[in-house]
Amino acid sequence: MNRSYFFVSSYMLAMLISALFTGCGTSRMTINPSFWENKTQKIGIVIGGFPKAAAYKGGNQGLLDIAINEAMAGSLESHLRSVDMTPFSNIADQFVLQLKERGLTVTKLTERGFVDPDISSSGGKKYISCNFKKLMQKEPVDIVLFLEIVRFGTIRSYYGFIPTSDPKALCQARAYLISTKDCELLWTFEMQEKESIVPVVGAWDQSPDYPNVTNALNAAMKEAGNLIINDFFKKDANDK
Repeated sequence: MNRSYFFVSSYMLAMLISALFTGCGTSRMTINPSFWENKTQKIGIVIGGFPKAAAYKGGNQGLLDIAINEAMAGSLESHLRSVDMTPFSNIADQFVLQLKERGLTVTKLTERGFVDPDISSSGGKKYISCNFKKLMQKEPVDIVLFLEIVRFGTIRSYYGFIPTSDPKALCQARAYLISTKDCELLWTFEMQEKESIVPVVGAWDQSPDYPNVTNALNAAMKEAGNLIINDFFKKDANDK
């Protein structure tokens, strides 16, 4: 059988991955200006669970190529799973500070949250599948700001089993502002793959500790936080 039969189109693979991470809704949604005017609402910030880090691979690869590439990336992938993702949680502290500066009531919640990125529309509004019952029992809030990493690790392109690029750091995150009353979406920000990537400065193949890869991952987490915060606050009441 022709080996090309097993090749996976990189374009189709990218589209599939995009569909998996963006669900049925839009990846970007702006905040209604009325949000900034309601000073009585209580906002809770929730950090989602962290994903399993991985060495992601793109490009044309057959089934045998994928097996070879997985084996070759074993050392790097083992290191990726040891990298601390908690620095991403610092974004919650930044949100608390900036929201309080704008006169809003906000608290950082310790309970980990979960939402299903299945977004539906009704009556001109968007809704997301969520269940904040456990969260609300501990600390009732009117609105949840949900922050989550969806993909973390490195990404590298291949042609068959031949690498066509060096690994780059990847931290792909998303954020939702959700009404706890009916799970209405008030704002969304889902990072695209291209803006989630940070190049590794210097040599990347430094087994077993991969310090330059780790530095790039830390930079990617920081950049993800900056993108989310900048989008959230870009059109607030103080910018009118």
